[in-house]
Amino acid sequence: MKTEAFKLSQWGQRGVMDLYTCVFRAGDLVEIMNVDRWTPDNYGGYQRFPSERRLGMARGSAVRYLVKEYGWFPTSIVINVRGSVKFTVEKDWGWYSRGILDTGRSEFWLIDGQHRLEALKRAINRNRDYENYPVSASVLTLPERFDEMHLFYIINRRQKGISTDLAYRHLQRMLWQKGEDWILDFEGQAGLDRSYAVEIVDQLNKEPVSPWYRRIRFVGEPRRAEQVVSDNHASSSILPVLKDPIFKGMPIKEIAWHLMDYWNALYRLYPECVNSPSAFSMMRRPGLPALNRLFTVIYTQAAREGKVTEDVLYRILSRLQRATPGHEVPEFRPALDYTFWGLKTGPEIATNPTQANAKTLFDNLTEKLWLAEN
Repeated sequence: MKTEAFKLSQWGQRGVMDLYTCVFRAGDLVEIMNVDRWTPDNYGGYQRFPSERRLGMARGSAVRYLVKEYGWFPTSIVINVRGSVKFTVEKDWGWYSRGILDTGRSEFWLIDGQHRLEALKRAINRNRDYENYPVSASVLTLPERFDEMHLFYIINRRQKGISTDLAYRHLQRMLWQKGEDWILDFEGQAGLDRSYAVEIVDQLNKEPVSPWYRRIRFVGEPRRAEQVVSDNHASSSILPVLKDPIFKGMPIKEIAWHLMDYWNALYRLYPECVNSPSAFSMMRRPGLPALNRLFTVIYTQAAREGKVTEDVLYRILSRLQRATPGHEVPEFRPALDYTFWGLKTGPEIATNPTQANAKTLFDNLTEKLWLAEN
C-alpha cells in the first residue's frame, strides 16, 4: 500500500523512533487491519475482544457517536507495520518531511483504536458511504511484537486505564521477555508483584493436583461451567501473599506449590465447597481473598514448627472446626463446618462479596485460630 505521509523522528532514553502520520480510507483499513488479541492460546497477544456495550446504538457507544452524533474521530489510531517500509521524501524541512510511504505487503497491526475501527466497520455495514471516511493514523515500524504490547500498555494503562486482568497479562509477558529488573525499573515493586501473581494463578490452574485445576477463567476465554473465578480476582487475592515478609526471596514456583498444598488442605477440610463451588463462597469472594490472606498466617505458624507440608497446614486449619465460645463475633463461636460457606446457609460475613467484608472475614478467622489454639 502506498499513501502520502509526514515522517518525523521522536527520541527518548530508549532510542529514536520513526513515526509516519497519514490518512487512510476507512474501507481499506477495516479490510487489512489485524488485532493481536490475548487468549489462552495466544499468550503473546495484548488486546482484548471489543466490548459490545461500546458498539451498540445506546448512548455512549462509538457506533451511535459515529452515525447519530458528532461522528468526528480527531485523534489518530496507532498502527504498527510488521515488516519493512520505504519512504520517498518529496519535501524536507529538517525536523520533519513529507513524502510517499510504501508498506508493500507488510501486515498492519492495530495498537490503539480498536473500538473506533470496529465502529467504522459497523457503520459501513449500515451505509457504504462510510467506506470513504478518512481515518488519521500514526504508523510505526516497531521491530518486535513485544514493543507493540509495551506501547499499548503505556497508552491504555497509564493514559486511559485498561482492565486490570489484561494489564496483569502484559506484566507477565514483560517478566518473561525482559526480566525482573526491567519491570522494577518500569513499574516498580507493585508491577513485579502483579506479574508474579499471574504466574502463581497459572500454576494453580494448570496442575491436575490443584483444587483450582481448570477452575479459573482467563481474560477473553468463554465461560465454562466448572470455572469459579476470573484470573483478575484470583491474581488480586494473591497480592497480599507476595507482600508478606515471610515469602521475600522465595522462588515464585515454590510459593505456588505451598499455596496449592494449602488449598488441598482446605479441600480436605471442606470437600463440599470444592466439589460444588457455585453453592459456596469459599472459592470466590469473600472467601477467596480472605483465605488467601489467611494463608500467610497459617504458613507462618507451620514454618515455626519446622517443615511446611500439606498435613501440617491441614492440622492448623482444622482448628477452624473447633468451638471458640470466647470469640467476640457470635457467628465464629461454633465449629465452622461447610455450611458456614454456603450461599444459602452461611452468615452474611461469609457471603457478602465486598472487599471490606473480605478483610473483616480474614480478621475474624485469624482470631478464631488463635482462640482455638489457646
